[in-house]
Amino acid sequence: MKRQALERHPPLWVEFTTGRRYVYSDVPEEVANTFRSAFAKGVYFNTRIRDRYPYREVVHEEERQEGATHS
Repeated sequence: MKRQALERHPPLWVEFTTGRRYVYSDVPEEVANTFRSAFAKGVYFNTRIRDRYPYREVVHEEERQEGATHS
């Protein structure tokens, strides 16, 4: 079974000002939507997402292969 089928919520893709990209798993849709619309995204991310959900860094090679499905 694919990993995406096991996730309860769609992945949340985050790109930091450094250009590094991460994908967060199991972030509730309400949290993800509030993050997207937050005025102070960094504050919201640090208080509601960072260190609370599993994540992995997306490397450039992988980004090219999957980028079309996660834009």
